[in-house]
Amino acid sequence: MTGSARQDPPGVARGSLREVSLRRQRATTYTAVIMVLVSAVLFALIPLAEADNRAYAAAPRCPAGTRADDCRARVPAMVLGTEDEANGRSSAYFLRLTDLKTHSVYRLRMPGKRPLYAVARPADRVTVTYWKTEARQVRLGSLTQDTWRSPLADGRLPGGFALLLLPLGLGLLWLCWWQRYRGRAKEHSWVSAVGIVAGVFVGSTALTLCFAGDLFGGPGVWWIARICALAAVPSILLSALLCWSLMRRMRGVARNVVPVEPDGHRCVLAIVHGDVPYSVPGYPYLVVGAGPPAATPDPTGRFALVPLPPTLTVREVRALDADDPAGWHGNPKDLGIVIDCVDTDGDHRVRIAAGRKTAPLVLGALLEAAAGTVR
Repeated sequence: MTGSARQDPPGVARGSLREVSLRRQRATTYTAVIMVLVSAVLFALIPLAEADNRAYAAAPRCPAGTRADDCRARVPAMVLGTEDEANGRSSAYFLRLTDLKTHSVYRLRMPGKRPLYAVARPADRVTVTYWKTEARQVRLGSLTQDTWRSPLADGRLPGGFALLLLPLGLGLLWLCWWQRYRGRAKEHSWVSAVGIVAGVFVGSTALTLCFAGDLFGGPGVWWIARICALAAVPSILLSALLCWSLMRRMRGVARNVVPVEPDGHRCVLAIVHGDVPYSVPGYPYLVVGAGPPAATPDPTGRFALVPLPPTLTVREVRALDADDPAGWHGNPKDLGIVIDCVDTDGDHRVRIAAGRKTAPLVLGALLEAAAGTVR
């Protein structure tokens, strides 16, 4: 390419890395805002989805011996047995009953074993409550248990996803705010991840409780929402402790990295990132020990090699920071150590992410190349 000292390999992104980073930050912010707005819409749908449950709770008892859609009918039945059916990692629980009036035999699915299903025995007399031709509750003596209902039948479906999206969206907004206004505070860079970790914990717990709510006595969506709100502060504190301890551990590992001279051809997972032509998207490997270090998309390191220049000078070895590429944070085991360099041919900052086991090899290869002692 005329007018350029170095020709860009195929796949090099156009524009500066700062522009790319800003575009990604904007995309993340928009995604977070959309998640929060969608959660608000889903919360608004809960009362509509719960209308059926409210009507059932408000319905009067049907006169003895009658059944109608606008009242709750109590029908006597006798237990024939219980049936547990394995369904993958979970189980479905069924009561086999016979209607004492019509003598018809049928099964009712129960959400769990407690409190009634576990103690029901053949020949036990029970009372089944019907509303709109659907069995909603079983009574055995002083014990009552609601029958199983699909999450599609009430507010658990919109509520579960609303409680999942809201903390995740707020966690992403916290991450974007921190990177935008506090990104230079590297000594506290772990703080940016606290919102995401807490959001994942609270959101996933809320979703699980909503879809498995019947196992805990059938708590409503708003009850689960209150529990999650109360758990938000402890979750944030625990997430902060977890992120701080992980960052402290990674910084200790980074301080102990010493260069190791590669013994022959090695291809390791290491990503080069910088506004330079040898930082190529889709080139996640680095070949060391066979001439100058070279980026490659090939895990065997045999083709499409893009050599790193000898003008690359190592400045420091450190743990991941908040301003490092977002993709690196998803794999701290293999990309948790960052070798910060500067390319003196243009004074470009170049970062190379590697793992605890591969960082010494990459560091050794870079120092060899800079010293001109590459074999």
